[in-house]
Amino acid sequence: MWVLIGLMLPWFFILIRICYTDIRYRLIKNIDVAFVLLLVIATLLITSQSPNFLAALIIFAIGFILVAINIVGAGDIKLLSVLALTIPQGDVVSYLLLMSIIGVFLALIEFFLRR
Repeated sequence: MWVLIGLMLPWFFILIRICYTDIRYRLIKNIDVAFVLLLVIATLLITSQSPNFLAALIIFAIGFILVAINIVGAGDIKLLSVLALTIPQGDVVSYLLLMSIIGVFLALIEFFLRR
């Protein structure tokens, strides 16, 4: 239990850092995504959960198309793909739906703030 609590702090700080740099500079650095990958691996090992490679691959494939037509940034897709490794098998659709709803909400906030 204490190991999981100790693992939450790096998760919190790296995701806050990524949010800040993404909002402020519209950039997600590869080193940050690599650090998240290390946290994902550590979390999966500690919780004895198997990685969801299928979800990560699907998100990466869809994201590749969205990057190619310039709808989202590549950093966002890399981060979502790495985070998708932790999604349990039955929760992929719920994850994508929740991400879409939150994304629309954030896009509306940015739209009204830039007016």
